[in-house]
Amino acid sequence: MDGGPVYFAVVEFVDAQGSRHTFQAGSSGVKGFPVGGGVPVRYLPEAPKSARIDLRGRRLGEVAARLVGGTLFLAIGIWMLATGR
Repeated sequence: MDGGPVYFAVVEFVDAQGSRHTFQAGSSGVKGFPVGGGVPVRYLPEAPKSARIDLRGRRLGEVAARLVGGTLFLAIGIWMLATGR
């Protein structure tokens, strides 16, 4: 560890019944979300205390970008082998 500061997002949301809840993200590394802005939250309606930031969409985007990059890299490699370059 580098001993630097570690940040955890604090999220406030209103559940389907109109009750306000606040929680701290379970892990650091939620960079990129705007301070004071909205984030997607997932929770069970019967257990709003189980709420968490929904990072699935962001993770799927990152995986898709890496998959496209890897496919492109593989295609270039195959093309170079096929053409003798």
